Amino acid sequence: MIDLHYYCASISYFDRFDYVSTITQELLFVHGLERLISCYGSIYDSTLRTLFLEFYRILNHCLAITTHAIDIGLFTTMLWSFEEREKLINFSEVLSGTRFHAAFVLMGRLRYDIALRWIDSFVYFLIHFTRKLKEIHYILSMNRLWRRRLYEIGIIERDFCFYFGFSGMLSRSAKIWLDARFTGYECYQGLDYSIFLASNSDCLDRYVLRFNEMIESCRIIYGILFRWLNEALKSFSSSCYSSCLFSIMEWLISSFLITFPFIQSLINELKFSIESSKGIYSIFINSFPYWTTTIISNDFLTLNQLNKFCRSINLGDLIAVLGSIDFVLGSVDLITTLIGFISHF
Repeated sequence: MIDLHYYCASISYFDRFDYVSTITQELLFVHGLERLISCYGSIYDSTLRTLFLEFYRILNHCLAITTHAIDIGLFTTMLWSFEEREKLINFSEVLSGTRFHAAFVLMGRLRYDIALRWIDSFVYFLIHFTRKLKEIHYILSMNRLWRRRLYEIGIIERDFCFYFGFSGMLSRSAKIWLDARFTGYECYQGLDYSIFLASNSDCLDRYVLRFNEMIESCRIIYGILFRWLNEALKSFSSSCYSSCLFSIMEWLISSFLITFPFIQSLINELKFSIESSKGIYSIFINSFPYWTTTIISNDFLTLNQLNKFCRSINLGDLIAVLGSIDFVLGSVDLITTLIGFISHF
């Protein structure tokens, strides 16, 4: 379906690959197209994109930890975390008008602007959210049954991660320093953030890493709101006062050129990777002689080798391993359906 449409008409299809982190998947395709035609947005738009990447990373980890806990048999944390997740979805709804499939990212810009009132309410929410995270972490980590169900279960060797190309929590739990954010896309090269590693490479380490990454995402959002966004708003307001009419006309012309269907790319093929909340997602875009797109998801790579690192566990522990992997069947079903269709012939 993507290959049958123009560039901009295919952005909304990427919401279906990871329907928990929709804007992350949209940015994978949009940023790849921007590099393909050498058309980039302003610092203001890049700052907001980085904010929403971390915003949806928190959303994804909230769902991953709570569904993992309810699979093991803990119900209380699901109610607490889903309450906070509902508040986060309300913030997304205020901006984009929809709750899940936002279609918020466009080539060179965002679909809607952000309001200062939204920033104030979101900062107050983050202060409350970090306190709630500490309470949820205390309840889960102090539960001896939870620790016993996860400790030394689903151990993935370091060489196994290298050989099969695992990323995300699976590689960082095996003490592999791998993060696509250090490649410098968007505003990550100017931000100060940390990457957490573990050494035991079991389900408990992956649970702890998700909590640490949520706290680090809150810290990144704080840095964006109080440092980058403040400078971007100042530069944006000064440029608007100096040449308002000229800026509007330039924006209309660039928007027309980007959304024009017969736009020509400067290079023939491109590969771009992004650090999603589930690992590294890669996209291969080929524009000559035919317009084709290939997507590699970390979910499919992990589930394809599930039987190899789950040989020595019980059947009841398989649920704990699947919950710690945090996969979404949107990307897995699409790729397996295509493979099954090809192998049928």
